[in-house]
Amino acid sequence: MMHRSRRAALGLLSLLLMLALGGCGPARSLPAAVQLQVGKISVGAKVAVSADGARAYLTVEDGIEVIDTATKAVLGVLRGSGYSYSKLAMSSDGRWLYAGTSGGVVPIELTTHLTRDAMPGATGLLAVSPDGARVVSTVVKSVRVRDAADGAELANVPLDADVEGDSTLEVSPDGRRVYLVTNYESGRVLTVDLDGRAVSEIKIPTESAISSRPNNLRLSPDGKRLYVQAWRLHVVDTATKEVVDSYSTGTSTSQLVMSPNGRYLFAISGLEGEIKVIDASDGDIVGTGWVVADSKQVYPGHAAISPDGRRLYVPTRESLAVIDTSQFS
Repeated sequence: MMHRSRRAALGLLSLLLMLALGGCGPARSLPAAVQLQVGKISVGAKVAVSADGARAYLTVEDGIEVIDTATKAVLGVLRGSGYSYSKLAMSSDGRWLYAGTSGGVVPIELTTHLTRDAMPGATGLLAVSPDGARVVSTVVKSVRVRDAADGAELANVPLDADVEGDSTLEVSPDGRRVYLVTNYESGRVLTVDLDGRAVSEIKIPTESAISSRPNNLRLSPDGKRLYVQAWRLHVVDTATKEVVDSYSTGTSTSQLVMSPNGRYLFAISGLEGEIKVIDASDGDIVGTGWVVADSKQVYPGHAAISPDGRRLYVPTRESLAVIDTSQFS
């Protein structure tokens, strides 16, 4: 009898602990987003956050707006490439911002806001290796790697399909592999070995509907798990390149953002701007919110999260939405 009572007490304690840690129970609500009034935004705008979280950089029609994240004031606009900026990638040390254009990748030194000569080639997707040494982009059915210091081309790996322009380009922590999604019609997930110049496919289960094909992905901070968004969220073991789990998110997702600690994914729907916070360990939806309250046509752009995980930045058609995500940091 005493053993049963002890087990019952331990079970109750475990349940209370799970509730306290958010392991079960209803999803928590995200606070209403703060809408920052910015310049004219095109559909599919991009935002990047500095390494110290003090500045946000947003593509607008006439350049890149610089925003003070503490005061939420627009400090100025970076212009001068001769092309409109369509992609952004921040170096891990926060010193360089790389801006993709139809004419190439423009490096911007953020202490002076001076630009270097563009790395030639129309930019599809854009990323910087975690050590900041290499700039990686997709250019017309290829993955191009350049030396961040002088722009010299280090590799040009051909692909057999176009790349999904609204997806993300993920680089492994050691900078040796790249993960991407091909265009929406084919919807394949590819990994590119930058050392061996080899391309391989990661097989993702799909249904017959085109909406079930992969459209976006995110890599965990340790590089061990790749999260692929289709109609379901698939978890890939990057060592074996096998799908090890699949979760239902209950909505069509166009944007995925990984929290810096790797514990959560923020899934943003492509029209309404609904946000679902997903526990990366088990797929549970632990939080919900909206990019814009009471709006059904948000068309969110490419979102970014602050380095401390406390703020999510999402461009909309008319503003930059800032969502407090500190409860998931």
